[in-house]
Amino acid sequence: MKNHPNDAILLVWNPDRWEWTDIDEDAERARQGIHDPEDMWSVGNRTSIAEGTRFFMIRLGRDPRGIMASGRTVGKVFESPHWDEELQRAGRRARRVRLRFERIINPDRQPLLAKADLAEPPFDTVHWSTQSSGITIPSAIADALQSKWEEHCRRVRSFGRDN
Repeated sequence: MKNHPNDAILLVWNPDRWEWTDIDEDAERARQGIHDPEDMWSVGNRTSIAEGTRFFMIRLGRDPRGIMASGRTVGKVFESPHWDEELQRAGRRARRVRLRFERIINPDRQPLLAKADLAEPPFDTVHWSTQSSGITIPSAIADALQSKWEEHCRRVRSFGRDN
């Protein structure tokens, strides 16, 4: 099945597996519209993602759980040493894509778009608790999520900029 050009991808952040120590700095850069060329994320088994693909990032693992960032991909999928140090020492590699964050909410400072809010139609058809980044969010759901996310960000006055 070919992806629709307006599909999005879901990226997963689990703070129990990787600590995001500079999230406040990343959020501020997103707010200012500054792109850090070092921003990249694992995309699981995906071998290709079109440049400019919309992404949403969900925080899983410990509470709070929910959508906490969004933006667009930059460039093509590439391989690099695995982000997990133990797997890296074992010689494992990870597929990644570079990101341009547009909004980031620090879950220690502001409420996320709660995972529970994604249990109702039309969002209930997406597997939000995936263990791997890179799953497709179909365009109709991605569009609805974009609207819900923007409304949420306006309510919490997120660290991101408007699209």
